[in-house]
Amino acid sequence: MNATTVDGFNPYRISRAGIDWESPTDNDPWANIGYWGDHQIAYLLALLESSERHHPGHISSLLTAKRFSYADVPYRLASFDSLLADPKNTISFDHSADALSQERVQEFGGDGRLLWSNGQVLLVSLAEKLLVPAMSKLANFVPGGGIWMNTQRPEWNDANNALVGNGISVVTLIYLRRYLEHLGTLFAPEDELSLSTEVNDWLERSIWALNGEPPHPEAGDEQQHRFRLMSDLGSAFSEYRDKTVGTGFSGVSLARGSRVLEFLRAACHHLDATIESARRSDGMYHSYNILHLDKEGRRARVEHLEEMLEGQVAILASGLLSLPESVQLVTALLKSDLFREDIGSLLLYPAKQPVSFLSKNVIPEDRLATNELLMRCLDVDCTSVITRDVSGACRFGADLVDKEAVSSALDACLTNPILKNLVVEYRADALEIYEEVFQHRLYTGRSSSMHAFEGIGSVYWHMVAKLLVALQRTMQRFSGDSRSSTEMAALVNLYRVIRSGMGPKKSAADWGAIPTDPYSHSPSHSGAQQPGMTGFAKEEVLARPFELGLRVDAGVISLDPTLVHPGEMDREARIVRFRNVSGVIEDVELPADSFILSCCQIPIVVKRGKDETTTISFSDGTVVPSEGLTVDVRTSGEIFRRTGLVQKIEFTICE
Repeated sequence: MNATTVDGFNPYRISRAGIDWESPTDNDPWANIGYWGDHQIAYLLALLESSERHHPGHISSLLTAKRFSYADVPYRLASFDSLLADPKNTISFDHSADALSQERVQEFGGDGRLLWSNGQVLLVSLAEKLLVPAMSKLANFVPGGGIWMNTQRPEWNDANNALVGNGISVVTLIYLRRYLEHLGTLFAPEDELSLSTEVNDWLERSIWALNGEPPHPEAGDEQQHRFRLMSDLGSAFSEYRDKTVGTGFSGVSLARGSRVLEFLRAACHHLDATIESARRSDGMYHSYNILHLDKEGRRARVEHLEEMLEGQVAILASGLLSLPESVQLVTALLKSDLFREDIGSLLLYPAKQPVSFLSKNVIPEDRLATNELLMRCLDVDCTSVITRDVSGACRFGADLVDKEAVSSALDACLTNPILKNLVVEYRADALEIYEEVFQHRLYTGRSSSMHAFEGIGSVYWHMVAKLLVALQRTMQRFSGDSRSSTEMAALVNLYRVIRSGMGPKKSAADWGAIPTDPYSHSPSHSGAQQPGMTGFAKEEVLARPFELGLRVDAGVISLDPTLVHPGEMDREARIVRFRNVSGVIEDVELPADSFILSCCQIPIVVKRGKDETTTISFSDGTVVPSEGLTVDVRTSGEIFRRTGLVQKIEFTICE
């Protein structure tokens, strides 16, 4: 929380030296700037949820504590009007602010990169730090579309980096919806919250904007409604940045928890309407869309991209689907073009082959005939705009790399008396034809142009592992509901189908690499690639405990056998050497048909028997048996604090 910026984004990275950001460097084409928004809300949410599971109420107790700082990243986001004009060029680098930060670093160390006020690091409340990223993301909300990706960096998946500027992410919107819902559990109406004055003003402007437009617009008003709400939220964010970024705040205001809760409710109503509209006819959900802006007409149109795995993972993790809906979605997913039969796993996007080089830049004859300007350019041999090749195909000039270049070429035609009036009349249509031919807005990046590195035909193992975690979240929501036993069994079976396609379940020959190493991706032409500390490893760490039954909810440890597979059990009794919480190596006896795992360095033995029971062994020799598969909250707390009071836990699950 101490590393997010006043405008609600993350720095580039955090190391032992403190926070860091990318800086422009002369003659270095890789020295780019921009806010990396990917995973920001999702993983902050994961940390908050984990805290609430282990220490319920702890985060709420910190809401008013002024212990939290802002990162002073020297990026300056463009105004909302500039954003509309050029959404791909939205951030400038403040060299003087960067130099000031470096001076502070020399004197104070890593804290010099934080925001300072009156000679010291500015500290604000946790309530403020939780709200600012939410309002920042919401300021880029496109109704019926997603979150606008306009900070010059990918919002979620780097393989889709060309979508920046034109793209809108349903994935981020769904995680934002879940984040807002979780915030609603932390605040109470009677809370008195300390917010910086400008943050409080921004909160009130956001509430006004959300309440000023209905979540579901009237028929025929969709595009105007979309633009109005975008403008109201975006302008409020723009004005807030003008007052605070690089300078800090003018003072502190008191906000009621009831106002925060009103903001959260209003935002969720709007996001729910967009999530509802994101459902595809095949039962899956859109992941990314394309934004088309008509600034003069104050309209905004949304164009859908093809199905992608990220959207399905996000909606499954959202908590918005029922158990039958979850089963239907995963079933549809495994029958879709995203499923790769040869490897038994899921692609990020359908494996569409790119068109051949000579098939590109061909203007359809029937479309050409509708534009007299382009036809006359052919007649007068204006090759800078259009040419007809030896095969008879008409193509735009070879130097016309984007719409701006086309517009410049048309400007040059104004000096030609034959073309002058036609340029005025047909310019807009000529630019539209150019976009129809090249479809630059639909270009996603290496995901649609390369055959590796999460590209065409590649299985991206991080996202498949995220799917496992999302399915587990669904199972945990409905665990213990006897009315859902049939659907739960179906979901468990689908989970195992997906798990069977991953490395640990395959031979080295099938995997094309060492199966137990975490890999980045598997392209269609070879085995798994790029081993290392990938996102695959991180998600597997999150997924594995519940596969062994371990759950923590509301400060209580329990054993949930939903996913425990008989194959996890050792058939024969054995002795396992275990380093306990005190660092002492001890022997743990495992009976036949059992396995061992640990929680906070406390050994947990899971075995089969006639009844569900829990036995807790304490370090003083006391052994306490109980019915069921739950450790009481007090003992769970001792385990979390690693006090050494608990020596071992044994869970017995039914045979």
